[in-house]
Amino acid sequence: MTIATLAPGLATYSDTTVSFNAGYSYRLVAVGTYGSSTSVPASVTVQPGAPTSLTAVSPMSTLANLAVNLSWTGHPAGQDNFLVYRATGSGTATLIATLGPAVTSYSDVTVAEGGTYTYTVIARNAAGNSLPSNAATVTAASRPAAPGGLTAQPATRTRISLAWVNNANNQASFRIERAVGSGPFTALTTLASTVSAGTLLAYTDTPVLNNGTIYSYRVFAVNLMGDSPASGVAQAATATTAPPAPTVVTASGRQVTATATSVTVTWTEPATGLTNLPTSYDIQRRTGSAGAATWTTLATVPSTGGLTYTDTTATFGSAYGYRIRASNAAGNSAYFPGTTAGQQVVWTPGAPASLSATVSNGIVTLSWPAVTSSHTGYRVERSAAGGAFAALATVTSTVTTGNISATDTTAAAGIGYTYRVFAVNAVGDSLASPTATATVPTLPGAPTGLTATQRTNPLGVVLTWVNNATNATAFEVQRATGAAGTFTTLATVAGANITTYTDGTAAINVAGGYRYQVRAINAGGSSAFSPVVSITPAIAHVQSVVSTAVASASAVTTPALGAAQAAGNLNIVVVSWKDTTRSVTNVVDSRGVTYAQAGTTTSGTGLRQAVYYAVAQAGSSTTVTARFNGAATSPEVRFLEYSGVSALDQFAGASGTNANANSGNTAATTAANELVFGACFSSNATTVGTGFTARVTTSTGLAEEKTVTATGAQSATASVAAGTGRAWVIQAVTFK
Repeated sequence: MTIATLAPGLATYSDTTVSFNAGYSYRLVAVGTYGSSTSVPASVTVQPGAPTSLTAVSPMSTLANLAVNLSWTGHPAGQDNFLVYRATGSGTATLIATLGPAVTSYSDVTVAEGGTYTYTVIARNAAGNSLPSNAATVTAASRPAAPGGLTAQPATRTRISLAWVNNANNQASFRIERAVGSGPFTALTTLASTVSAGTLLAYTDTPVLNNGTIYSYRVFAVNLMGDSPASGVAQAATATTAPPAPTVVTASGRQVTATATSVTVTWTEPATGLTNLPTSYDIQRRTGSAGAATWTTLATVPSTGGLTYTDTTATFGSAYGYRIRASNAAGNSAYFPGTTAGQQVVWTPGAPASLSATVSNGIVTLSWPAVTSSHTGYRVERSAAGGAFAALATVTSTVTTGNISATDTTAAAGIGYTYRVFAVNAVGDSLASPTATATVPTLPGAPTGLTATQRTNPLGVVLTWVNNATNATAFEVQRATGAAGTFTTLATVAGANITTYTDGTAAINVAGGYRYQVRAINAGGSSAFSPVVSITPAIAHVQSVVSTAVASASAVTTPALGAAQAAGNLNIVVVSWKDTTRSVTNVVDSRGVTYAQAGTTTSGTGLRQAVYYAVAQAGSSTTVTARFNGAATSPEVRFLEYSGVSALDQFAGASGTNANANSGNTAATTAANELVFGACFSSNATTVGTGFTARVTTSTGLAEEKTVTATGAQSATASVAAGTGRAWVIQAVTFK
């Protein structure tokens, strides 16, 4: 039959209508304009289809009949053979059987007990093999695993209780065997049971002799394949005497949560033989620490339940006593301990009530109040960035008052840390304290642009800088004296954006001057220092005024100083007048300060002059009044303020009629850094002397000064213009 007509040029064709395991013959007919031609026939047989629905079962049977039974479905079109393959565990599959075309089952009797196998089946004919069937995995039947944990305990004078754990999932029953005395084991009973592995089973052997006869027991798990290995052997005997008392009772109390408490009571099993083994223990409790009290039975626990009991009815921290006795069918032991107080409970400590965390210089300092309950120390834990808590430090301390502290020197900048603390003792840990958090900040940026300028009212050095920190909390100012002096901290100024500080302790003309540096501070530590700046403060004129000219007066008051005065500066007052009959009675300023005279009054041709001084008082609008013992002619008062000096040292005064006024030399000065103050009064105009700076100049008066940095005699000079009756008086006063 024709199955396809192909276009010219095609040389291949795929027939998808064939059936598995069928035989086919093909020929080609070429058709053209002038007729057709036919090829030689070609025959082919198709491979069989893959077997399906493969199953593998290992039925529970006797060990001699152990097998895995396979079944599958072959392809309807038939095949010549079936090939059965088997892999053991995760190994490679190998051919184990070649079967006829109609066989669709196979029993593998070469398997091992409990072995795991995977099977596949392939169909084969003359054309080749089919694809594999589905894989079927099976574990061969096996005998059960041995029971575990067998115990035997006398329950009464004629009963012995057995208990064990099933370790198998394929048992049908358990066979219990018993030996009396030193005799052989014989079957005692068989218990049908298909419980799953991990199940606890029990059996009571009754009646047994109550004369102390020793019984030995063992258990087998059983199925059709046979017996498991035997369990361990457990021995017991019916009690003939009461057990001795337990020993070494302990009572450890813990606060489990904020509201839950537990006391764990433990004891040591008394030394016994098989005929006086305890079957249970009675636990009693009393409240208080000493003296007679009523004991209350908390519980009776079986001896198979372990040598411990948990009391959840105790109040945390209260005093309790516990005692234990052992019991069996023959009677009870005495209680242990036998004192009226019993075994006192030892509690874990109470939790620290609070916790604080502060950061300074990159270190986190933790502080908490000492717990008042018995403890041996504390454990500090830390969580970084919300992670799990881990132990950070232990603190050994038994004090019960005051605060306890610990430091975290490993905290990294910029990470949020959470801390908690536990009090500990031999029993265990307290509950955790409240948590505290801390973050070590990153270091602040260093200041720049540091400058230093002298302040004169009062004397000082004003520092200014540029704050480059966004997280500073303070700024540290350091000062060094001279070029090689060591920097020391001058001040630490609190604030987030401080840009200035005044050093009010700076002295004048210090050798080498002062060097300053500044750095920013926060809890994380300190920035680098700013660049260093240097300055040498000197004696300085602050301000001055002069009285208004008058023909005569018995009292003359100056105008007020323009700026407020600073306490500690030096006020100098020069009083001059043009007669020799009057004298100054006093000089007082508006602060109420009476001025002292420096040296003596100097008199010349129709002229007189005196210099007064006082330490300035703080205040504004200061004036000075000079009073005479009568109306003085042309009185003049010059009022000057200086910083850097405050005490009188030496004085010199002179008068004359020539052009060069000169006070003459004072005695040698007593300090290296001093102010040389000159005051000249003349009948003609006066100009400042060489090396001096003029501060107050009137038509006839002059106040001038210079500073010196070495000791020695000093003098004041001035030039007096020529004119009628040229006369002058001049004074030199040194202040230190």
